[in-house]
Amino acid sequence: MFFGSQKGLVAFFPGQVVAREPALPVFLTDFRLFGEPVLPGSAPLQQPIWSAASLELEPRSIVSFDFAALNYVDPVRTRYRYRLEGLEEKWNETDSARRSATYTMLPTGNYTFRVQARGARGDWNGSELKIRVPPPWYATWYFRLLVAALLLTALWLAYRLRVRQLHRRFEIALYARLGERARIARDLHDTLLQTYQASLLWFRTAIDALPERPIEAKQRLELALDRAEAAIVEGRDTVRGLRASTVEVNDLAEAIAAIGADLTNAHPAADAPVIGVAVDGPSRHLNPLAREEACRIAGEALRNSFRHAGARHITVTLHYGVRQFRLTVADDGKGIEAATIEGQEPASHFGLPGMRERAAIIGGQLDVRSAHGRGTEVELRVPGRKAYDAATHTRHWWDAFRRERAPAENSDR
Repeated sequence: MFFGSQKGLVAFFPGQVVAREPALPVFLTDFRLFGEPVLPGSAPLQQPIWSAASLELEPRSIVSFDFAALNYVDPVRTRYRYRLEGLEEKWNETDSARRSATYTMLPTGNYTFRVQARGARGDWNGSELKIRVPPPWYATWYFRLLVAALLLTALWLAYRLRVRQLHRRFEIALYARLGERARIARDLHDTLLQTYQASLLWFRTAIDALPERPIEAKQRLELALDRAEAAIVEGRDTVRGLRASTVEVNDLAEAIAAIGADLTNAHPAADAPVIGVAVDGPSRHLNPLAREEACRIAGEALRNSFRHAGARHITVTLHYGVRQFRLTVADDGKGIEAATIEGQEPASHFGLPGMRERAAIIGGQLDVRSAHGRGTEVELRVPGRKAYDAATHTRHWWDAFRRERAPAENSDR
């Protein structure tokens, strides 16, 4: 096509015309958090959405974006596509009727929201928005480091506590063994060695008197033989006391009765006192240490009554109270001097220091009440929380509580 003009001829070739549409500007027009619109200036949107370069959200947020392209020539034919980089790999395409995108439960991470638009013949053009979802406080590296440090500290403290417990148990076992060795040494020194020493003296005096005074020498030999026989009896009693254990017989009353039967069988029937074992209240389970030490204290008291008191009757009473366990050994013998009970004079044959040591091991108190010619009473008192095992002690407290409530409830009725 040719046109004439004042400056010359103008040529126009329609086949060489190429349609070019300008790139469409795209804007984010609205932002909703959990379905509620967020106005510019409020957190997390500190500026208008169309000019925001980045956005920070809470974990597991639900967000929606609205967008629009400025196309004034043919807006109906405008096409859109969007994607959230870091979460999606493909584009989501839509038309002008649906200009929004929604993402639910965004996990922790960094994302880029890209939205693009084009006209009927134009190229894709768009904008982007940086989105950051920080981890919650319990998922941060410093919190995890703190938890790891606390866990390592707790493991170290547990290890140290366990080592201390084992060390404590070893010390208790060692002290118990040393205490038992000390008790055996006291028993040997106070009974066997003393009796052997006296027997040797009697044999020496008998040998010295044998050439000139044979009758007196014979009497001294008979006394020495009696001393030797008494030493054998004392040695047998000591071994029996070491071997007697309530671990074999869990019932304390039966164990004490067995010790009394052994002592009765070892003495002449005419000289043996009558032993009675009584239980006050229902029998309850003692912890092994308390049961063992109580049995040994009762055995020592019985042996003292047999050997030294000259008693005719011995009564052993076991009282299983809720608050306290009591063991009483009473005889009608000749009694013990007050100075010996108070420790002012050595108790070479009564074993009172060893009995008090055993009572202290289980957290109890040992009292000895006696008067000359009026018999002796040995009483062991142990608090219930130390004497009974934990389950038995708790159950007895509950039974006592119910018995105390029963009269009150009946009176209310």
